[in-house]
Amino acid sequence: MTVPTSDDQTISVTNPFDPTGTDRRLFAQLESQSVHLMPFIGSVYNRDRWFIQSVMQFDFDANGNTLNVNTNPFGDGTTLTRQGVLQSQNYIFLDLSVAYQIYRARCNQGWGISSIAPVAELHYNRSLNAADGVTVVNNTIPVYTFGAAGAQFESLNAVAGTAILMKSGGAWLIGYGTPIVGGSDREFDGELRVFYSYRFGGGRNNCDGTGYSNSFRGGNLRTGIF
Repeated sequence: MTVPTSDDQTISVTNPFDPTGTDRRLFAQLESQSVHLMPFIGSVYNRDRWFIQSVMQFDFDANGNTLNVNTNPFGDGTTLTRQGVLQSQNYIFLDLSVAYQIYRARCNQGWGISSIAPVAELHYNRSLNAADGVTVVNNTIPVYTFGAAGAQFESLNAVAGTAILMKSGGAWLIGYGTPIVGGSDREFDGELRVFYSYRFGGGRNNCDGTGYSNSFRGGNLRTGIF
């Protein structure tokens, strides 16, 4: 669950009849109110050198954000009035991560690399409903529409990378991601992500019966979680 922590968003407009361009009036205010419920379920398969992780998560806007507008900022109107509630779209996120350990040290004692595992991931994101919109009307005339009413969103991103675990307890997760489906919904062309984590405490000096390290764990390059 996420709760709002940001300030309210405001939009001001400049008086077109002011030659100095300094006369600005408050036009709209979007109150920061929405609480998002984000339930998820995940699974992990870890056997010998293979690691497979999957996650399904939803994002539901529980209450939306109230929109207040001054419908006549350069006339007699000086008061913001409630025009409606802008509701964020609900989403589903599907993640699949597969890794295979191509190198693993016989034991974790000492220093150096414990294991190296190439990682491949797919991340699918889709809106579950059309985007919301609120149209401001002044004297039966539509003035402005807030939000991308009716819009949908869908994207599929692929990631290739490597998980490098260190005998000291540290771990590097390095990968490059790019959209493979999305069209106009593409949010980026490509991105490089580098994560480092360190686990304190015991559990680093373990070996299995064959003398190999049995501490392999994968990760997720969307979140950087190992």
